[in-house]
Amino acid sequence: MTAAILAGGESRRMGTDKAVLLFGGVPLLLERAARAALAAGLPVLVAGRDCPPDWQTPAVDFVMDAVPGRGPLGGLEAALRRAGMSVLALAC
Repeated sequence: MTAAILAGGESRRMGTDKAVLLFGGVPLLLERAARAALAAGLPVLVAGRDCPPDWQTPAVDFVMDAVPGRGPLGGLEAALRRAGMSVLALAC
């Protein structure tokens, strides 16, 4: 099983990309979700975005949505295609 963090979206309500908001120098939501999945022994895939330039956690794969503009379903489709197995979908 692969942990797929669905991290796309336009952040319209938040006004800024909440996935990479820093807390103590760490992107709070995205990095913490990835670290938790890695600690559980799962391969990790982030769907819906490119790798942030200051990404600190190795062994995480990034993939863009299969079909942009479809919301979480686009990210889930991309994750299922890339993983080639079942995925545990995590929200970001």
